[in-house]
Amino acid sequence: MSKKRILFVFVVGLFAWVAFSVDEAKSFSSGAPAGYCNAPSSPGNTCHSCHNTGPAPVTIPGMITSGIPAAGYIPGTTYTITATVTAAGHNRFGFEISPQDLNGNLVGSMNDLGTETIFQQSGVYITHSSNSLLSNGSKFWQFEWTAPSAGTGNVTFYGAFNITNNDGSYTGDTIVLSTSTWNENTGLYVNNTFADVENPAVWLNGNSLHISGVATEIDHVNIYDLNGQLIWATANVAEQTGDQNVLAGVPVSFAPGVYIVNIQSGNQFWSAKMLNTN
Repeated sequence: MSKKRILFVFVVGLFAWVAFSVDEAKSFSSGAPAGYCNAPSSPGNTCHSCHNTGPAPVTIPGMITSGIPAAGYIPGTTYTITATVTAAGHNRFGFEISPQDLNGNLVGSMNDLGTETIFQQSGVYITHSSNSLLSNGSKFWQFEWTAPSAGTGNVTFYGAFNITNNDGSYTGDTIVLSTSTWNENTGLYVNNTFADVENPAVWLNGNSLHISGVATEIDHVNIYDLNGQLIWATANVAEQTGDQNVLAGVPVSFAPGVYIVNIQSGNQFWSAKMLNTN
C-alpha cells in the first residue's frame, strides 16, 4: 500500500472517529443513557464510563436534596427532589439519578416538573434534557418523587453529574458522584396490623372524626401533620356503630391539608391519610 493511500485511510479513519465522538457527545446532551449513576442496578457504571479522559470521579455529599422532613418520608407522599452541581468557570452540565434498593429495583416513582428532565428505562432513571444544560457556574434540576408503600425502609438516591468543558466531545469532562439516603417515618405511619379492616377511611365532619372499616374497639387515636407533629389525641373511643367509630370534640381549627391518623386497638395499629377541607 502506498504512503498516500495509507495517509488517506488514516485521515478518513480519524475523521470518522472525531465525527463519532461528536455525535456521541451530542446524543448525551439530550440525556444520559440508562444505568450510569453508580446505582446497584449497574454498580461501577458512571458518566466516566464514556467521559473517561478526564480525572477519576470524585464523591461529594449533599448534591441531592429534598423536602423530606428530618423524621423521614411518609409512604405514598410526594416530595420535590433537587439535584445541584456547582463548578466555577463552567457553563454546561448534565446529570442522572435513580432511587434504588440494594437489589437494583426502583423505589417509589418519579415525575418530571417540566421540560428540563427526561426519563430513561421506563422511569427508572431521570436525566437532563437537551434544553437544560447551560448555566453559569452551577445548575440545578428538580423533579418529584412519590414515596413507596409502608415497610420499605431507607431509600437511597444515586446520582452522577457531568461538569463538561463544553468542547463538543466527551473528552476532558469532570464526573462527580453523590448519594442521599432518607429513612421511612415508621413512628408516624405504621403498617396495618388489624386483621379485620376492610376499605378503611377517615374523615372530619364538623367537629367529629369518623373512622369506618375498622370493626373493632379503638383505644387511642393520634392525628399528626406531615412534619410528624402531634396535632390532636384522644383515648377510649366510646361511640361505635357497626364498623364506624365516631369521635366527638375534634378541633375544627385544623388548617386545610393532609394529616396522618394513627389508630390503636390493644397492640394493633393502623394508619390512614386524612384530607381536611373544613
